[in-house]
Amino acid sequence: MTMYPRRFDDSRENDPDSLVPASRVRRHRRRLACHSLLIAAALLSGGCGGASGPERATVRGSVTLDGAPVEQGSIAFIPDGQTVGPTAGAVIKNGRYQTVGGTGPVLGTHRVEIIAHRSGKTVDVAGIGGAATGPSAAGTVQETEMYIPEQYNKKSTLKITIKSGGNAQDFPLKSTP
Repeated sequence: MTMYPRRFDDSRENDPDSLVPASRVRRHRRRLACHSLLIAAALLSGGCGGASGPERATVRGSVTLDGAPVEQGSIAFIPDGQTVGPTAGAVIKNGRYQTVGGTGPVLGTHRVEIIAHRSGKTVDVAGIGGAATGPSAAGTVQETEMYIPEQYNKKSTLKITIKSGGNAQDFPLKSTP
């Protein structure tokens, strides 16, 4: 199993507690890429909307975790139950979000998923096969951690009913249920 050092420090080079599995680094990279694609797809999906598609609404509000604003993240509105239509989303910046006009959620009930990562330590990554450039090259990687609890994302229990026009909804999240 390939291991990467948590930090560059020759004195701990052979210390197994200072190593991070390569699979963990790759998993963090994939998760960040997937969430970025979700945000981009949600923002760019004009799809079935327009004059002949289902009515869409604007949603705006705040997202906090234990009273502190979520600095960066994404929020997704996923049609639930009898609601039919595309998933819509928005970027969370400085604890605030707002769907972009014309690409907001369709009217009806939605499950809400909130995703946010924060930067961790910088990790030195060993190159694979002597690669000087590309994804196999050596360098440093900023570790990230998903810090929003599962009950607000993968296993979300958050629901919202979207009505015609503008909708305001704040999401005060808690670290512990």
